[in-house]
Amino acid sequence: MLQYAESQEALKFHSGLFQGSNCSETQTSQVSSSTNAALSGYKPADWIWVELSMVAEVERVFVWQEDDLYRVVSVVNKNDEAMRDKIYERELALIESLPTFRFDFYVLPRMGNELAELVDYSTKPAYSRR
Repeated sequence: MLQYAESQEALKFHSGLFQGSNCSETQTSQVSSSTNAALSGYKPADWIWVELSMVAEVERVFVWQEDDLYRVVSVVNKNDEAMRDKIYERELALIESLPTFRFDFYVLPRMGNELAELVDYSTKPAYSRR
């Protein structure tokens, strides 16, 4: 079941979002043509979660905006290099498709932990696989 962020307020970064987690920052990407067609007229935050949801291992996506900067956290269970490469591909697609915005991407591997142990749940995910 997909869950959508209801407002920009729900997407704002909370200082307690990360609680000592091992996140990896990546450089930030051309959104697939099917995604382009489906999302014309939507907000950039919608493009972001839809593009990252194409990677099966992505469980949740958190997005918050600060002016022209989008901070994005993709939550996965394991820290796997092949999976990260798929995520980096989608991030690169976003950067290339949305050139007027800046991005700060992170991958947060849960490593079997409950997400509540790593994330402040006052921040609602823009996308949730389950």
